[in-house]
Amino acid sequence: MAELLKPAGYSSAIVGKWHLGVGANNTYLPTNQGFDHYLGIPYSHDFCPCFTCFAPNIPCFDSCRTDETPCPVFNNTDIVQQPADLLSLTATYINAATSFIKTKAGEDEPFFLYMAFQHTHHPQFASPKFTNTSIRLKFGDSLNELDWGVGQIFSALTEAGVSNNTLVFFVSDNGPSLMREIRGGNAGPLRCGKGTTWEGGQRVPAIAWWPGTITPGRSSQVYIRASVDALYYRDDTGEISRDPRTKRLK
Repeated sequence: MAELLKPAGYSSAIVGKWHLGVGANNTYLPTNQGFDHYLGIPYSHDFCPCFTCFAPNIPCFDSCRTDETPCPVFNNTDIVQQPADLLSLTATYINAATSFIKTKAGEDEPFFLYMAFQHTHHPQFASPKFTNTSIRLKFGDSLNELDWGVGQIFSALTEAGVSNNTLVFFVSDNGPSLMREIRGGNAGPLRCGKGTTWEGGQRVPAIAWWPGTITPGRSSQVYIRASVDALYYRDDTGEISRDPRTKRLK
């Protein structure tokens, strides 16, 4: 999407989990895939080897430490922290995201922000402020911090005066990890979960927010294939277009 939006004049940033790795000569990093700015871990934070937890060199594969991970934190193409400090990571992400919003709004420049929290992926973690705040244990604590982080993004949009000119689309990348039971979420009436092709693994809710354009309180059963449909836009005649300039926000 960053490559698609760039010709239309959009500045773009990704903050958080890139999930596509680094590649030879940083080929896979976001700044080589159309994004102007990047801060985050280039994969899930469980992709890195766990620390050696017990002598003599027995790794704790299923219970990785929840305070830090050997994964690196990148700023564009530079590693700025390794191991990554999970307890401060969400706040670091929020600071980067809100700074980007305020800067671009102040420059009156259209922008695209892809915000990919590490929460609530395993190993689950939360900063001290959110530790032991939920009866759902680590899953609930991480979910509470995620909720706070989303709220900070909305506040930044409002404070920057661009909330009525910004589409926010909130969605999960997959269903719950049911194998982790209470630590993995809930698929409700849907069959199975993450890692399967059943509805519980593929079908996730999505929330679209755009004050003054999207009427609050409505729901839709329209299915969106995020990897395909999100790249297409409808122009004012109702025709499908891949050119974002047909519906550019002004």
